[in-house]
Amino acid sequence: MTGKAVKGVRNQGREGPRSRPATAVKEGGMGKIRGGRVVLGGLVAWVVLLLEQGIVQSGILKDVWAAWEKSGIALGGREMEKAGGALLITNLFGAMILSWLYAAVRPRLGGGLRTALLLGLVVWAFMFFMSYAPAIVLMPPVRAWAVVTALGDLFGYLVAASLAGWVYREGTDKAAPAAPARRKR
Repeated sequence: MTGKAVKGVRNQGREGPRSRPATAVKEGGMGKIRGGRVVLGGLVAWVVLLLEQGIVQSGILKDVWAAWEKSGIALGGREMEKAGGALLITNLFGAMILSWLYAAVRPRLGGGLRTALLLGLVVWAFMFFMSYAPAIVLMPPVRAWAVVTALGDLFGYLVAASLAGWVYREGTDKAAPAAPARRKR
């Protein structure tokens, strides 16, 4: 071609704003998701979410929980321990979904911090609109708790997604050097 645009042909063989991300091209497009890396990234994300929620709920909002338990709004004792177990499991599922989503969209959006942060924001927004938005609108007594928890979770999901994305690598591991070939005698 001599620099003229050909009708119906766009971006043949050159990198530009409409081309796929370089990481997707280098890695062979839509590759197989590495399950072990997804699980490892999910476990790392889970630990981050547990730490964030522990700091927010047991530290920042400790007095709110104590007042609610005293007034009978919140569970206490053994009931609270059972509820905590359910939260551990739901956080694990959320972390695994976050890690799997990163692995699934990585070939399309490219790997890296930007993609991880975008996914962290998307997962948090979905969770926010499903859980906290109704509480903020419909339940005035828990409004402050829901806002503080949602903001803490935003930070937690952004950090968790970043670390899950960092743990997950697709086709970037260096192959072990090949063993020298044996000579036939």
